[in-house]
Amino acid sequence: MDDRFDFILASEKVMQGTANVRYISETYKALGQDGLHFNKSITDPPQNNTVPQDVLNALGLNSDHLPVVMKLLMRGGPTGINHELSNINTAEIRYSGSEQYLHINSDKDQQVHTSIIDLTGKVIGSEFFYLSFGNNTLKLYTDQLASGLYLLRLTDENGGNFTLKLVR
Repeated sequence: MDDRFDFILASEKVMQGTANVRYISETYKALGQDGLHFNKSITDPPQNNTVPQDVLNALGLNSDHLPVVMKLLMRGGPTGINHELSNINTAEIRYSGSEQYLHINSDKDQQVHTSIIDLTGKVIGSEFFYLSFGNNTLKLYTDQLASGLYLLRLTDENGGNFTLKLVR
């Protein structure tokens, strides 16, 4: 542990509770931080009792940074990614060995735009696909992607969006 900073960037709306999400006071903390291990491992003496010993060992072996957590109060209904494709009944990613396929059931012949997005928000690749009425299977060319988690965003002709998780 040293003088590096581990923090969560939260918007003013979250911190002030002016949107549907509000930070709960006194819950923001670096998991495993006891304040007694500056320039030492968190597993060194004196005993760190902020988390169970197996968690402490895992934190000490994982990195020289600690995970930061905070509790949030969610109001106003469900949160998450809106799914607003007007002419798509179902869309899902299926895996076959190291290959990924997008299975879509469409209400009509139409064109959709797909974008693969990394977790920083950068668009890694995009492509247009033509769908026919009914079931469609599209091969996703992800061979050049590093292993990890991505988002696959579908956009229909009307500008509606649907987002799926893609594991490479």
